Amino acid sequence: MQKFALLFLAIAATAIMVLSMGGVVKKSGISGGVSTVVPTQSDFSSSVISQTVPFPTGDDVIRTFVQLINEKKIPEAISMMDATLVPSDSAKQQYGVVFNSFSKNLIQEIGPESFGKEEWGEGEERYRVDLQITKKPGSQENLWDEGLNTRWITVLKQQDRFMIHDIATGP
Repeated sequence: MQKFALLFLAIAATAIMVLSMGGVVKKSGISGGVSTVVPTQSDFSSSVISQTVPFPTGDDVIRTFVQLINEKKIPEAISMMDATLVPSDSAKQQYGVVFNSFSKNLIQEIGPESFGKEEWGEGEERYRVDLQITKKPGSQENLWDEGLNTRWITVLKQQDRFMIHDIATGP
C-alpha cells in the first residue's frame, strides 16, 4: 500500500510541475543536456497557431556564402556551390585557393538582375553583387582584384534549397 501512495505522490508532483510550466516538460538528453518537449497540437485545442519558416531567398544565400568566406569557412562556402560550378575536387581546390586569398570581402550592394531572363532555366535567379575585396599580402593573381569587384551570381533552386550556380564577370 505504501508503494502505491508513493507512486501516486510522484505522479501528482509531476503533473503539478508540468502544469506550472505551461505544459512544457524538460527531459535529460542522452548526452546529459536538457531538451524541451512540447506537447503536440492534439494535446491542445485547434486554436494553436501554425508557423512556417520562409524559404531563404537568393539574396540570403549569396549573403551567407560571402559571410562563410569571410569567416574562413571555405569548405562550407564551397558546399553551397552546385556541380555545374564545381564539377570536381580539383575545381573545389581552385576555388578554395582563391577564397583563401581574401583577407576580407564585403558586399557593398546586391540586387536582382533581369538581363537575359528569357534564357534562364527554371528556378534560376541572378543577382548583381558589388564586393569590396581585400586580398592577403603576397596572394596569387586571380580573377578577383583588390578593391571593388562586380559579379553576377546566379542561384538555382534545387530540391529544397538554393545553390550557387554561376559566378560571372558579366550578366
